[in-house]
Amino acid sequence: MHVCIYDYVVQIYAIISTDYNITISVFDINLVQQNYFLIFVVAPSNSPTDVRAMASSSTSILVTSSEVPSIDQNGVINTYEIMYSQLNDRQEVVFTNITNYTSASDLSVTLQYLQEFVNYNISVRAYTTVGPGPFSGTVMELTSVDSKCVLASFFSSFIYIRKLKSLITM
Repeated sequence: MHVCIYDYVVQIYAIISTDYNITISVFDINLVQQNYFLIFVVAPSNSPTDVRAMASSSTSILVTSSEVPSIDQNGVINTYEIMYSQLNDRQEVVFTNITNYTSASDLSVTLQYLQEFVNYNISVRAYTTVGPGPFSGTVMELTSVDSKCVLASFFSSFIYIRKLKSLITM
């Protein structure tokens, strides 16, 4: 790229995967300083760190993370994206969903309307105006079980076992 300023030509070579904020200072013929700013913005080169997930109910999971390290942000982070996948009992993906949230000040979101007592794989990534960065490492979380279901399950198992035992003693 060439930038022509008052009879001067400045060549700038940039690596596409890096964010550059460049100031060019030039003095005109009256020795008055003129500043020119060039900004190259690209997608984040790293993912949010310290991604954690915790079941907050039988149908929701609280996901938190820390920001993308500032050196890897490559511009202003304007959106975060959470990808979560429901797993079956053999740990195979049943479905995948993606949700966005834009609050950069609060890096937490609650995934709601999930299935009860199911494992979910969860990853997070950040966006600049140019596009997305890479997803974080995957964390797995199991939604909890509604206490009413546990109690009902316990009583039905107890009754079944008792009936089975009485059949054997007859």
